[in-house]
Amino acid sequence: MKKNLMEKIRKLDPIVKSKELKFMEETSKLEEIREQRHGVFNKLRQTEKKYIDGVELLNEKKSSNILEATSFAQSLDYVKSNWHKTVTELKNIEQQEKSQINMVLEAQKELKSTEILQEKYRKDLEAFLKKSEQKNLDSIALRKEAAKSTIK
Repeated sequence: MKKNLMEKIRKLDPIVKSKELKFMEETSKLEEIREQRHGVFNKLRQTEKKYIDGVELLNEKKSSNILEATSFAQSLDYVKSNWHKTVTELKNIEQQEKSQINMVLEAQKELKSTEILQEKYRKDLEAFLKKSEQKNLDSIALRKEAAKSTIK
């Protein structure tokens, strides 16, 4: 029984380490995705500001020079197109982030279950060792009692 429990614990050690490594890798990927999302979000804010400023400027130019306003409107369409691309890119990254969060949670769940099993084996081994020690102490006490009764 003792050897069996020790063997189970020994076999679980590399599994726990691999699950820890997987959890750390998945967490690292999540952090990379979040950094990427942050960068795209900042890019979105900049593009959005350029577009809003451009619309305001276009409204000012419309009243003064129609030809210049038409040319400027075409440039503004390019900015708007970039803004839409950035919004789409941000949505895609947010979807990746959600997926990666699920991967991290799954890796964490697998690690936790393996650690719980390992802890159960350790507690079982500890209980077995305590029981064996108590058995030995009881046996020694019985021998002492038997020795005392034969001496009398």
